[in-house]
Amino acid sequence: MVLLYNFFARKRAAALAEGQPGESGPEVPGTGDEGSHVFVYGTLRRGFSNHRFLAGARFVGPGRTVDAYGLYLEAGIPYLAAGEGRYPVVGEVYAVDAAILAGLDELEEHPRVYTRRPAPIVLGDGRRLIAWVYFANEPQGAPLASGDFADAGGVSLQSAPANPEDDTPR
Repeated sequence: MVLLYNFFARKRAAALAEGQPGESGPEVPGTGDEGSHVFVYGTLRRGFSNHRFLAGARFVGPGRTVDAYGLYLEAGIPYLAAGEGRYPVVGEVYAVDAAILAGLDELEEHPRVYTRRPAPIVLGDGRRLIAWVYFANEPQGAPLASGDFADAGGVSLQSAPANPEDDTPR
C-alpha cells in the first residue's frame, strides 16, 4: 500500500514539475534503492539541532526550491508557507528510506502541524529532482528577509553532523 502511495505521489510531483515557465534541464528521480528524497530547510540541516533525525540518510547535496515560498521564524522554529512567492528557499537534500521518513513525519507532526508535499528542487550542480518538503499548515512568527534559515541567525545546537558520512555529496 505504501509503495502504491509513493508511486502516485511521485507521479503527481513529476506532473507538477513539468511545464514550469522558464524551467528546463534534466530531472533526477526521487526514488531508487534509498527510497525518496527529502528537502530540509531549517533545524534538520547539518549543524542544527534536529539533524540527528537524518542519521542513516545519504546527503545528496545543497539545493533550493524551484518555486518561491515564504519562510517564517518563531522561537527558533522555521515555518515554510506554500502560498507566498517571496523567494526560493535554501536547504539540503537527503535520500531517505521509509523508516527515516516516518520519523520525520512524527517530528514535524505531519499532517497536523506540517504537511509533507512533493516539490521540485534544483541541486547546487544544476540537477533537478522532486523531493518531499514540509510546509506549515499555519506559518507562525515573522517572515524572514531571505529564503535561508541560516541567514536568520538560526542557532546551531550541535557541533558535528549526526552522520559523519553525510558531509560529502555522492
